[in-house]
Amino acid sequence: MNTLSRHAMVISCLVVAVWNPLVVQAAGVPPVAVDQQDSIDGFMPFIVCGASTTSQELVVVRFHRENGKLRSVIQQREPLGFDCAPVAYHHHRRLICVTSSQAKEEDGNKLAVFSVGPDGGVTPRGKHSMKHGSAYVSFDRTGQFMLSVSYFEGHVDVYRLTEIGRAPVLTSTTFEGRDEAHSILTSPSNQFAYVPYVKDNNALFQYSFDEKNGKLLPLDPPQVKIPSGIGPRHVAFHPTRPFIFFSNEQQLGVTSLRITEGGQLRLIEVCRPGNLRPSMPLAASDIVITPDGRYLFIGVRDFGKKFRDSIHRYCIHEDGHLSHLGSVDADAIPWGLKISPDGHHLFVTAAHGNTLTAFEISDGNLEKHTSVKWGNMIRDIAVVICE
Repeated sequence: MNTLSRHAMVISCLVVAVWNPLVVQAAGVPPVAVDQQDSIDGFMPFIVCGASTTSQELVVVRFHRENGKLRSVIQQREPLGFDCAPVAYHHHRRLICVTSSQAKEEDGNKLAVFSVGPDGGVTPRGKHSMKHGSAYVSFDRTGQFMLSVSYFEGHVDVYRLTEIGRAPVLTSTTFEGRDEAHSILTSPSNQFAYVPYVKDNNALFQYSFDEKNGKLLPLDPPQVKIPSGIGPRHVAFHPTRPFIFFSNEQQLGVTSLRITEGGQLRLIEVCRPGNLRPSMPLAASDIVITPDGRYLFIGVRDFGKKFRDSIHRYCIHEDGHLSHLGSVDADAIPWGLKISPDGHHLFVTAAHGNTLTAFEISDGNLEKHTSVKWGNMIRDIAVVICE
């Protein structure tokens, strides 16, 4: 590419910044030395973002390598000004979205949007109102719609995304007559979506998703038959096979199901977390799957401090069944989990321990690698590669 072509490309990128914002290093962001080995084996620095309900701020931690080891540094703190919890990354537009978790009548529910620059610096792009509070936010596979579920009210909302700086448009609301909805994701085909409900509601609803107008329509039957008392909470899809998995908040293990051609779910099994039994102080949290689809991890929180906070490890078999591999200790109340872009590390945010911890993944085993104190009551995280 000649010099003139490169200049034209840069100008073009700046013109379309409304859709894919390109920003220079954010003010106050310290430069970080990059290990020369990174350019050899393809390692890319990345950031992990979380929102603190206590300090009402977005916290950005940058991970890089130094002398061959993974290192972390708190890169930014951006004020939010509202009670926050869910954090979601829109990879099409390189945006971080943070929402308020509980319905409020006085000042309304909020959505804060930040663009992510090539260096991982975040820049505020606007703050908007939402119809209902949100316990979980995700984006459909086209990147045109944002999906949100309300734990306190039970509403399932779909918003059409507009230009950055303008408020998203509510396209549909679904209410199943119950609260405690806890997550939503569209299937890899983008044709279907699934919403679990925890605690006494103990339900799993299945929908078709219209990616043209953002509508959810119930499948036949609208509910999936699941055992009583398991409390399906968060969802993860297998990367290559027609399997879907849910962390079970009450049962503490994993529910494994097969996705049929019509989108209906068929139960494969409910896998127990070893010898751990359901107990009131314990509650499972997030769920993630390694990029190769071989292993699955779930957080178990000990609110009563009678047992232990832990991350449970599972092996995924070719038929969708699971084997429990054991567990490792975690800091107080492991709430949100994510896997690094290269699949080598599991990140866990401890809501009461105030830490973000990286565990090295090796054949399904976890070894604590590095940890940083980053804030209280950070319950969800997003991972973004620096360009």
